[in-house]
Parts: sequence; structure tokens; C-alpha cells
Amino acid sequence: MGSPLSPILVNVYMNKMEESFKMTPLQPAVLMRYLDDYFALWSHVREKLEEFLKFTNKIDEKIQFKMEVEEGKRSPFLDVEVIRSNGTLKKKLFRKKSNAGIILNFMVPSQLHA
Repeated sequence: MGSPLSPILVNVYMNKMEESFKMTPLQPAVLMRYLDDYFALWSHVREKLEEFLKFTNKIDEKIQFKMEVEEGKRSPFLDVEVIRSNGTLKKKLFRKKSNAGIILNFMVPSQLHA
């Protein structure tokens, strides 16, 4: 997404796609989006979630969704780990297992390429 217009165009297109989501008989209890990443809470049986995913992937063959289902009451979303606990959702910073913890020092000068 190199163009400054990219986030705007993503929002316009994804809003249009979300209208198509409403055509399915079963809906997520919660559906939230950050650009083209979705977080959903599903209150129906797992098989119906698979059907919902198949439906969304048929809307536009160029846009294909994948899903991650919670494991052990935990689910990563972007840089956040969402934790289901006593009927509430908690969050904490999520780091992938491949994260080496290496951070560039802001004070170290770097070469700018012209």
C-alpha cells in the first residue's frame, strides 16, 4: 500500500464488501475491521463459521479471507492477543514466536538513499 490513497480505497471497497456479508443468514455477534483485517466473535456452531468463510471468499475471487480461531481462549489480532476470561475479553501485546526482540535504535544514524 504505497499510495496515500490506499487506506481510503481499502475502506470504500471493504465497506461495499461488508454489505454483501449481510446476505448470509447467520452473522457474527461482533465484526470489527482495521483496514482489511477483521476481528469477529462467532456465537454459532463451528460448521456455520466455515460456511460464512466460504461465502465471503466467493464475493470477490481477488479478495480471499483466512481465519484464525482461538486456541486455549486466546486469539491473536494484529499486534494484540485477545483473551477470553470469565465472559469478558482482555487484551495484551502479541508477539509472534519468530520475534527476535531486535529493535532499531532511533538514535543510530542511517543512510538515506537518494
